[in-house]
Amino acid sequence: MITLKGKSVQSGVVFGRIHFHCPDENNPGGEGVPAGDEFGRFKAAQTEALRQLEVLAEQTRAGIGQAEAELFDVHKLMLGDGDYLDIVTAGIAQGQPAEQAVAAAGKQMAGFLSGIQGGYIAERAADVLDVSGRVINILRGHAPREIKTDGPVILAGEQISPSQMVGLDKTRILAIATAEGSRYSHMAILAQAMNIPATVGLGDALTLDSDGKDAILDGEAGVIYIQPDQETAARMRQKLAGEQAQNAALALLDNSPDSTIDGKEVLVYANVASAEQAKEAAVNGCKGIGLYRSEFLFLGREGLPDEDEQYETYREILQAADGREVVLRTLDIGADKSCKYLNLEKESNPELGLRGIRLAFVWPELLITQLRAIYRASVFGRAAVLFPMIASVWEVDKLLALAASVRETLAGEGIDFDPNIPIGGMIETPAAALISDQLAKRLNFFSIGTNDLTQYTLAADRQNPALGDYYNQAHPAVLALIQMAAQNAKAADIPACVCGALAGDLAQTQTLLELGVDRLSVSPVQIPRLRAKIRALRLQED
Repeated sequence: MITLKGKSVQSGVVFGRIHFHCPDENNPGGEGVPAGDEFGRFKAAQTEALRQLEVLAEQTRAGIGQAEAELFDVHKLMLGDGDYLDIVTAGIAQGQPAEQAVAAAGKQMAGFLSGIQGGYIAERAADVLDVSGRVINILRGHAPREIKTDGPVILAGEQISPSQMVGLDKTRILAIATAEGSRYSHMAILAQAMNIPATVGLGDALTLDSDGKDAILDGEAGVIYIQPDQETAARMRQKLAGEQAQNAALALLDNSPDSTIDGKEVLVYANVASAEQAKEAAVNGCKGIGLYRSEFLFLGREGLPDEDEQYETYREILQAADGREVVLRTLDIGADKSCKYLNLEKESNPELGLRGIRLAFVWPELLITQLRAIYRASVFGRAAVLFPMIASVWEVDKLLALAASVRETLAGEGIDFDPNIPIGGMIETPAAALISDQLAKRLNFFSIGTNDLTQYTLAADRQNPALGDYYNQAHPAVLALIQMAAQNAKAADIPACVCGALAGDLAQTQTLLELGVDRLSVSPVQIPRLRAKIRALRLQED
């Protein structure tokens, strides 16, 4: 038996045969871009690659979700990146064939990105190589690199690209195991959204030699057992039986309130980025949408969405929620999420820079347009507005005044809207938690973002895997700030919701509820297990 340990991406115990995928660089599939003008060949291949990526984005949007479709917008942006194009152009000018120039650009940019400290940025190296490979295939006349199997298998490989993930036949893929990659990779994001058990970073020992061998993948533990012994197989069958029993119980959950054994009612909400995800969350029994990430509407495009486009998007998600509350977070651009068309100056420390509502104070028209669209859409459901990255009372006062001005203008124009939609604030800076008693007097609800709250409290970059031992969302200091915010919310008779990753950590559910949190917002796929966990808890008496 060979045991390989990697990083967990999506839980699930799977028994199956390994299909090891090797990229076939010599796969013919049509006519390539004719030889001749190398720069012209590259431009033609670039145009075709952009068309293919747009098709992939549409397929992903329809089959998986809007947020996942945005991954291919990132690929399109990479294909038009100035530094990338400069390397390609320089290579062609030196007499290189277009294929060689593109390969060199991909390798050079990937090397630069992989050397950056921080999981999210470093993982974009794989995306650059994927984009470059697509252009090279077009230049050579190769067919798009699809993965085909002869039956249900555990798909293994060095890496699986995002474009290959979208083309997978889920009926033939039991699980995914890769030698490289991390939980920050786009492949991992897609595996989670597609609910495919997956483990990454298994190391060089996962090779073509494993092809065709029986294996067991334990997604929760991040382990694959190749040619398992009888004892391991028996232990994994027992774990699988437990998972199946739990899944059967989850399917029987009704739509009654989710309460602990001793009677504390908890509202389970969902974090979504599209109307499709809102519908999935409703099927899984959510009581509302605790976080709609509006920034995905702004990313991966050449210019700002106008008021009417935003209005249509917000209307769609409010209608998809079918009467449930929808918390619409205003634009949270900055740090790891940026828009080139805003022409923001490069910051030495973007996590502490111009992001969230700070950007709205520099360009108030951004927020005014968004608030107008939200208020206009509010007649189609139960909307709420959430402001990110708050640190001071004056910020809230300024935001509330701006919202009042938008309402006054809409009323003057005779436009229908709900003037009483709740307005809340993100508690994601230690400052916001420490002054939460004052904020609670001004706001209608709190959303506690534990991802950023943790990194700011512990001075540990949440995107840097080297700081894994330091970044702990259950650290006593973080829990103390959560408790402070929750208690001040309760004193002001407003709800406090945790919408960060800690909300989905079932080992911390009881702790969060005992701290005073009364709402938890998680991804749609996490909802059933969280609901079951709440119903099985008995809280300690105060």
